[in-house]
Amino acid sequence: MEKFTAFKEIPLPSNLAKYTFNIAAPGMNNDGKSVTYTEPMNTVYGAGRTVGDAVAYKNAAFKIDKMGTRTREGDTWVHVTSVDQTAAKLNGWILYKGLSQAEDPLSGTAVRIDLVNSSGQLIKYIDYQKPNAQSGKTLGLSYSDDGTEVWLLGASDQQKLQDNIRDALKGTGYSLETLSANQTGYLAEATVGGKTSLTAAQADSIPNDAVQINIINQTDGVIGSFNYTKPGASAGQSLAATDNGTTGLSSDDQNAIQADIKTALKSTGYSLNALSSSQLEQLANAQFGNSVYLKTTTKTTDISDNAVRINFVDPSTKKIVTSIDYTNTDADDPAPKGSDLGVQSGNNWTLKSEDNTAITNEAITTLDGTGYSLTDNKLSDADLATIGAAKFGSSVSINVSTDNAQATTNQSSTH
Repeated sequence: MEKFTAFKEIPLPSNLAKYTFNIAAPGMNNDGKSVTYTEPMNTVYGAGRTVGDAVAYKNAAFKIDKMGTRTREGDTWVHVTSVDQTAAKLNGWILYKGLSQAEDPLSGTAVRIDLVNSSGQLIKYIDYQKPNAQSGKTLGLSYSDDGTEVWLLGASDQQKLQDNIRDALKGTGYSLETLSANQTGYLAEATVGGKTSLTAAQADSIPNDAVQINIINQTDGVIGSFNYTKPGASAGQSLAATDNGTTGLSSDDQNAIQADIKTALKSTGYSLNALSSSQLEQLANAQFGNSVYLKTTTKTTDISDNAVRINFVDPSTKKIVTSIDYTNTDADDPAPKGSDLGVQSGNNWTLKSEDNTAITNEAITTLDGTGYSLTDNKLSDADLATIGAAKFGSSVSINVSTDNAQATTNQSSTH
């Protein structure tokens, strides 16, 4: 008769050996995952726990060097060795599910963002390096709105963070495709050298016969999405390959996708009325069962009744660099269409202090990364007069300077 073996070692996957782990919920429970054991629990007579209580070692980091399964229970156990000798007494066996991946040391020039699920469990984390960041400084800037502190994150930071988050969550079953105003405000408060977290949702599955087409704005947040389905298509097949083996997108597909884009962008304030050659190429190469991202920065002409659209214009080309819709957000007393944004004294228009502060900060963060900025990062008297005379439900334009021009002006003023 073959001898019964209570535990059987199995080869350790190479990818596990390179990671560092913590005990997820250290304690004194004799449950196989709160402490470590000299041998896998109930496999060797007389073997027991390495310590009575592991709470003091909640931050101890371990490497996995062995793995196996208990024959009767069928669960997986791993042998861990402490990275730090101060926790060497915990070297031993523990249920694999009792471990969580440890985070690397945090740089003083980065903000660590934990991406967690709705239960608070860590999915992935990213370390965001802001150029020229100083430890202890916040990522964004703030202003007071009637006693309430409002935090804003620069557009270039929003875009980079959105891209980093999207990349980090690939293949995890989770997604965070659009940072909300609350989330960007939360990130703006984060300090360099510190940590913060964002909650990701479970990602929607993409059918094997569909390409998920996402429309993204200037900060790469998804503003519209739909599944473009073709009966008979299979996962991994390119969209163009379904069009009789051609390398480009058929006119039927182009027209159908363009119509779906129009529907997806309805009420978003954005439009994408003509796909560029590079976007058509993106779509042609898109694979069924996967997603593709098409960018638009074009805003519709529709302006909310209680908003003033402020266009920031390059004075040399007369082209709009970007714009903001400054909104009266008082739900109890919204500004009626046609009413004045500013205040008039004689023939002169200006803005209330709180509107001046809010618009200035929104302008600074929106222009971030465009190569343009307000002169000296503030609204001029002429700007205040132009915006102050604006009517809700309409638009105005003000000139902005290139960053190079500002740098030249600042250098000249120092001589």
